[in-house]
Amino acid sequence: MSEARELADKTAIITGAARNQGRAFAQALARKGANIVVHYHAAASRADAEKTARLVTAQGAKALLVEGDLANIATVKRLFAEARQVSQSIDIVINNAGLVIKKAFVEITEEEFDRAFDVNAKAAFFVMQEAAKNIADNGRIINIGTTILGATIPYYSVYAGSKAPPGGLHPCPGQGDRRARCDGECHCPRAARRFVLPRCRNA
Repeated sequence: MSEARELADKTAIITGAARNQGRAFAQALARKGANIVVHYHAAASRADAEKTARLVTAQGAKALLVEGDLANIATVKRLFAEARQVSQSIDIVINNAGLVIKKAFVEITEEEFDRAFDVNAKAAFFVMQEAAKNIADNGRIINIGTTILGATIPYYSVYAGSKAPPGGLHPCPGQGDRRARCDGECHCPRAARRFVLPRCRNA
C-alpha cells in the first residue's frame, strides 16, 4: 500500500461534515483512502453534504450520507448503525459538529443555553460513547474543541463554555469496554492546544 493511500479500506465517521472544517477533514482522509460517513444536521444542509460526498468520491473513496440531530441519542445510535451496515469496521471518529452562539452575555436565553450544551457537550459525549462501543482496535476518536477556550472574546461565552466539556468528559473513551483499544484526542484548531487522552487497553 502506498503512503498516500495508507487509510485504504478504513472508515471514518465525521459529524458536521457538510461544510467548512468538517468537509476539509473528509477530503483529507479520503485522499489517504478512507471511506467517509458524512453526517449533516438537517435537510437545509443536504446540498452541502452532497457536495462533500462528491469531493470524497472524487478521491476514489466511498461516501455515505447520514442526516440527523445528534442531540437526540437515538440519532447517534442510528449514525453508527448505518455506518456498520456498509463497513466491517469503524476506524476513525471525528466529533466535529458544533453550534456557535455569538451574543451578548446578558442577552442569552435559556433556550439558547440549553441548545448550545445539547449540541456541543451532550451530543459530543454520546458520540464519543457510541464510538467507544463500535471503534475498531487501534482506532482513533478525535474531539474538535475551539481556540476560544484559550482566550477571552466578547459574545462567545456560551459557545466557549459548552465546547469545554468534551476535552475532559471521558478521559479514556474505551474504558469499561473490553472490545475497544483506541486513542482519544481533543484538538483546538489553529492553536497549539492538543489534549491526548490515554491509550485505551483491553481489560
